[in-house]
Amino acid sequence: MNRLRDIVEYPPRRRAVETPIILPAADEPQPLAPARWDWETVKRVLVIRLRSIGDTVLATPSLFALKRFLPQAQVDILVEDWVAPLLVSHPNVDNVIELKRGSLASRMSVARRLRSERYDVVYNLHGGTTATFLTRATGARHRVGFRTYQYAKLHTELVPSRLLLWGQQKTHSVEQQLALLG
Repeated sequence: MNRLRDIVEYPPRRRAVETPIILPAADEPQPLAPARWDWETVKRVLVIRLRSIGDTVLATPSLFALKRFLPQAQVDILVEDWVAPLLVSHPNVDNVIELKRGSLASRMSVARRLRSERYDVVYNLHGGTTATFLTRATGARHRVGFRTYQYAKLHTELVPSRLLLWGQQKTHSVEQQLALLG
């Protein structure tokens, strides 16, 4: 298996999702598919990764990839309050938005805040009910999640299974999260 550094900095050759792409040299980064929207208009991005601290750590390569691809964009992340200290002062995160665990009032307050931020793109790296409803609450034009998520219809952009993206049944969670960005 590749080291995490190899996956993030030197992506392996991947398959095209919908239309075949003529691949240049293997050492050049490759898109997974044609662009879904005009990236030059993207100024504000939100990444949602709720629950476990380990999965939040594993989401940091996605934050790195976003900032590398969109260096001028604001990249925010929504995490639960007990995980937030992990990402405060992270070089690839502009704002850490905290969700108080188990609090309906906090969810409503965060939903209002997310809506007011007017994100261009929201990536749901979690897929759980709360994360999906908060993704929808943003009102972002592009809400990205896997087709296999329980409430996938609340996303505007559905990413196919890892088998189609990576050509293998089992993938590391970092690979899955990076695939969502493609």
